Amino acid sequence: MRLPDLNELLQYKNPAVLKLYDQNYPANKLSSEKAFTEVLKYLWLTRRHELDLMKNADNENFPQACIMLRSMREIDEMWHEFILFTQDYMDFCEKYFGGYMHHLPNIFDNMPRPRDEVERDIEKLLPYIYDHLGEETLYTWFEPYLKDGE
Repeated sequence: MRLPDLNELLQYKNPAVLKLYDQNYPANKLSSEKAFTEVLKYLWLTRRHELDLMKNADNENFPQACIMLRSMREIDEMWHEFILFTQDYMDFCEKYFGGYMHHLPNIFDNMPRPRDEVERDIEKLLPYIYDHLGEETLYTWFEPYLKDGE
């Protein structure tokens, strides 16, 4: 399991994926370039989280999952477009992460969970994202949720 340098990872480009996203999601708020950058950051963070979780398994204040909320729908859509280019996606994952980065659908949106439990999970995750990717990423990913608290 490998964690690439984030700046090196963000240099990765795939114009075909951007073109497909533009064709399939012309009304999305995020540009294809921005959505692709956010996917790269999300993949990096999920790998980082996997490694950090091994060291923090007993820490109840550590986020137990790197979840993708509804506010990240456009980022998730870009990830789907990237995966459609199977060879490119597999080569990318192998080069940067040492193996395939699986996408698991969010089946939990349709499974009731107590709101306070979800909020606790998010409260643990937000500082983790901020510490590793900064405020701009936090607002890009969670702006609707963060505005609710203002």
